Amino acid sequence: MTGPLENVPFEITRLDKINTLQNKGVAIYPHTFDRKDTISEIKTRYADITHDKSAEIVTTAGRIYIVRNHGKTIFADLGDESGKIQLYIRKNDLGEEPFELFNQFIERGDIIGVSGHVFRTKLGEITIWVDTFTILCKAVCSLPEKFHGLTDVEKRYRHRYVDLITNDESRQTFRDRSRIVAMIRRFLDDNGFLEFETPILQPVYGGANARPFTTFHHFLDQKLFLRIAPELYLKRLVVGGFEKVFEIARNFRNEGVDTNHNPEFTMVEIYWVYHDFNDMMGFTEDIISSIVHAMHAKYEIPYGEATLNFARPWKKLSMADAVKEYVGIDIFAQSVEELRSLAQQHKLPDSGKPQSQREFLIFFFEGLVE
Repeated sequence: MTGPLENVPFEITRLDKINTLQNKGVAIYPHTFDRKDTISEIKTRYADITHDKSAEIVTTAGRIYIVRNHGKTIFADLGDESGKIQLYIRKNDLGEEPFELFNQFIERGDIIGVSGHVFRTKLGEITIWVDTFTILCKAVCSLPEKFHGLTDVEKRYRHRYVDLITNDESRQTFRDRSRIVAMIRRFLDDNGFLEFETPILQPVYGGANARPFTTFHHFLDQKLFLRIAPELYLKRLVVGGFEKVFEIARNFRNEGVDTNHNPEFTMVEIYWVYHDFNDMMGFTEDIISSIVHAMHAKYEIPYGEATLNFARPWKKLSMADAVKEYVGIDIFAQSVEELRSLAQQHKLPDSGKPQSQREFLIFFFEGLVE
């Protein structure tokens, strides 16, 4: 900084604050910061800390979530990927100019680094008594309202990064997904399967019934398609002599979008020679039940108001038996016209499209059982 900070009104925009800081010579986007401790490491190490300050200094960094100004002292919540911790900033300790820098310019969403001593407040909260701080990233946009976070479902899906910043549950879902993918890969590797990468750009799409995305390769002067499934190329590997193959594949289908369907999505596809669908059902049970137990240390987990039990063996139903059990319709004991009448009674859209018992089987299964 080239000189003392002037009084800056709080109502100026964040861009104005960025310009003011840059004009003052404050580096607001430094390339590196030597973070020595994560927040979870600090909270674990000082789980038994008293009201006295620790002898050692900790150095950590993260995003500011809440700032509470109390005149000559400021409390703030700092968060990183591992958790959140409270900061205690006191004018007499930090110095007048750094304190005013924090007071006037540090807001929710900014990323800072801090060094200081750890202590426990009278309310019992583990806190860092800040000796120094460094601006690491001045946020241009404000975060959603601090107590409720981002609640609009549409915005959560369209602005996933904001959802991750404000919702701990969403971050945990991403962590869980990453762990699950790693477990699937490890499980298949332990069982002797080889992982392959098959072409995403394909001259002929196949392996599923879906509308593809179309593109054009100018050098080859050829129309190509983004794959809708990796099936056909994995089967070529089987033809070539590999007996246990899989791919964790990114697929693309040019169809509808909702919270359960995305135009691009990830799937695992597995092929195992000399084994039929009964073997693959059992193998799928092994994969999923082992992952559930690894994640939760048990096979029973809550899902909404229900409890799901993933312990083997699972109940197995054919599609026809599922429609009979859950909808009360014996597909192959009814004529096509009787099935059409039943579809209309259930108010299923497009009930005129199915033209056979098998088509009505899929129609009722997807429309009522799933």
